[in-house]
Amino acid sequence: MATISVRIDETLVNQARVAAKAELRTVQGQIEFWARVGRAALDNPDLPAPFIAESLMTLAKPREDAQPFIPRSAAATQACVEVYARPVFCLQLQETDKYHADY
Repeated sequence: MATISVRIDETLVNQARVAAKAELRTVQGQIEFWARVGRAALDNPDLPAPFIAESLMTLAKPREDAQPFIPRSAAATQACVEVYARPVFCLQLQETDKYHADY
């Protein structure tokens, strides 16, 4: 990959240095990441910037480290719990992400 020199404000470079250390990137890598997030945010104004950043970080991970997506739907998610008075009742995840009991 070819590189070029670019003049960047010293304050931005210092901010990138701090962020790069926290994110285990080089300063150059941090500035490139910010540029990719900014470009994706401009191309997708309806998406929140943190979502874009997380998505880009996930895409950068090796496929072997990826976890499969498992949807949380009311029909698919049930957990049964034992209680004192009744042998078993099931908690079912609703679309509102709150539990309710099926007796």
